[in-house]
Order: sequence, then structure tokens, then C-alpha cells
Amino acid sequence: MFKSLRSWAAALFILNIACSSSEPEPTGPRPGDFVEGWPQRVDDQPVQFVPLASGGVVGRGRTHVNSRNLRSPGKIIRYDVAEGGLSQADLIEGGVRTYGPFVLDAQQRVLTAEGGIEPNFQLRMCRIHASEGTFDPSFGQGGCVSFSDMQYGNVVDIIALPSGGVLVSMSGGDAPLVQLTSTGVFDSGFGTDGVVRQFAHVSSLAAQSDGRVLLSFPRLADGTRGKLVRILPSGALDSSFGQGGEIPEAGGILQVGADDSFMVWSGQSLFSYLADGTPDVTFGTNGSVNVQELTGTTTSPFGIRAFTRDASGRIYVSAGFGTEASGFGGLLVRLTPSGSLDPDFQLRLGDGIHLHQVGSALAIGADGKVWTMMSFDPNYQNAMRLVLIHP
Repeated sequence: MFKSLRSWAAALFILNIACSSSEPEPTGPRPGDFVEGWPQRVDDQPVQFVPLASGGVVGRGRTHVNSRNLRSPGKIIRYDVAEGGLSQADLIEGGVRTYGPFVLDAQQRVLTAEGGIEPNFQLRMCRIHASEGTFDPSFGQGGCVSFSDMQYGNVVDIIALPSGGVLVSMSGGDAPLVQLTSTGVFDSGFGTDGVVRQFAHVSSLAAQSDGRVLLSFPRLADGTRGKLVRILPSGALDSSFGQGGEIPEAGGILQVGADDSFMVWSGQSLFSYLADGTPDVTFGTNGSVNVQELTGTTTSPFGIRAFTRDASGRIYVSAGFGTEASGFGGLLVRLTPSGSLDPDFQLRLGDGIHLHQVGSALAIGADGKVWTMMSFDPNYQNAMRLVLIHP
């Protein structure tokens, strides 16, 4: 009897040691936690974020369409973390606005482009030093340049090139693709005097490090199927890419990585490719991941709003789903480089808080934190707020 009691006491002592030496509860922020003091109210409703090397992001506000179907441009604003929580200021004193997307080049200069400007359907492009908030006088005339030699359509996408130049795609008009040099003049080495007309309806652009450019074409209403195409710095088709220069059935929003591999978002799925256009079979199933299926979201319709990759190859994806009848919802998840859900990252909203909607603005700051727009029920009456999230 005494021996059995001694054995029981020894076992209890060992159990107590094990319990007392268990992992303590985390005291610091966890991946997916909101930064203290956030979400924050913003003056405008950003639909695009671009991270700055010095910290913070530059955001483009939403454009509005009035009753006469006329658009008003969105403001470009710099957002940063401040002692009071958030600093937000016009990129340039007095404000700068744009109707379309913008891009940041390797020298941290903001490039904007507006096409279809009435009354002559002009194209206007500007370059701005993001740090100083001043126009770059080495570009065009005092930082901007305008062209009215032909009818230019609305700007769909814009990218900065490794050469220092800039390429824009446009819908409608006479010039689907226009390329300027670093000084703001037509690039005579691209197409015919800086214009390529054979590639219409380009919805997304992305440049690889050697100057070759990926073009994405969406599926059109007339049944024309989407595809990806790669062109040479001259604007000619790169026949070494995919199948004779293209990848059929692969149109979508593009992002290129540091190693020139690239990802495409189309519908509910992400597709990953090596630099030469070969599917990356280490990602998901044969190079693709259906985000709705991966997250177990049963509510439809489901649509990805944005995605971005961090320096280690992890992928942040935001999506929205539902209808007014069924109720709206949103999500933000992180995938591993292989395309599986990262269990370490989880949004923690608090009891009774529902993520109602996510915006299209999504970026990873210089410190790794995630910037995006969200609305919640019932706290904020569905108004979009700027959110900063620990990685």
C-alpha cells in the first residue's frame, strides 16, 4: 500500500512539473492581430495601396461617377503610422488626383497616367518624388507631359520598367499600349514610335527584370477567351514564352516576384508560374489554388479582391462573398509558398464582430505589416476603415 502511494505521489509530482513548465500564453502581438489603436478612419476611401521603402503606403482614392456618368478623380494620399495612430496627407501640397491606377518606380517616384481627357482625348502622365512630395522636373515639363496627337482611351494599368521608362495600357482610343522613356518622351525602341497597336484589351501589366513584359487579356463578352502574352522590350511577341508566346485561358491580375516568377488571380483562384511561363507545380494542385475551396467558404458569389506576396513568398489574399439577401462577408488569409493555408495567421475581431467587407487596397509595408481596408458589423455601420495588421 505504501509503495503504491509513493508511486502515485511521484506521478503527481511529475505531472505538476509538466503543467508548470508548459508554454506560457503569448503576451505580444500574434500574426493576424490588429495593431493597437486600429482600425482608423480615413479621409478618402483608398482602392489601391503601394508600399514605400521608408515606411507607410501611398493610396489612391475611389473615383466617383455622377448622375451624368462623368467621373471625378481620386486623390493620392500618403498614409503612415504616427504617434497618434495614423498620419494621412496629400502626396503633394494642394493635392494630386488621378482617374486610374498609379505605380511606384525603383527610385520611389510615383507615376500617374490619365487618358481620354476631354475635349481631345489627351494622355497626361506625371512623376512625383514620394519622399519630398514634389513633381520630378526631369520628367516632361516640370514633372508632367501631355499628348494630344491621337485619341487616347482610359488608362487601365501602368507599370514602371527596369529601364526607368513607363508603360501604360488603355481601353478604347487609338493606342492600346504606350511606352515613354525615363524623361517622358515616346520610346522609339518600342513598337512604332512608342506605340503598339496589335495588343488591345490588355487588363493587367507586369515587368520582369530583363525588361520583358507580361500582358493579361480578360475573357470578353463576345466569347474571346482570356490569355497571357509576353512581349520583348521592343514590343514584339516573345515566342519563347508559353505556347508560341502566350498561355491560353490564363488572363487575370498579374504580380511578378523578385525571381521573375509570377502569379495570376482569376475568378476564385490563384495560379503560379515560373519565369518562363511553366506552371509552378509546387504550388497547390498543378500550380493553382481555388481560394473559396481552400477556405471552406460555401457562400456565393465569391470573389478575390486582392492578393500580394511578402519577401518570404507567403501570399496574403482578401476576398468577399455573399449577397444582400444572404448577407455579405469577407476574409483575409495567408497562404504558404506552397499554397496551403498558414495556420499561424488568423484575424481576431473580437466577440460579436463580423467582417462585413474587404477592399481592393492591400499592401505589405516595409516592416512587414499588412495594410488594407475593411468594414465590420455592427461597430462601424459598415463604413470602410483602414486596418494595420501584424504579420
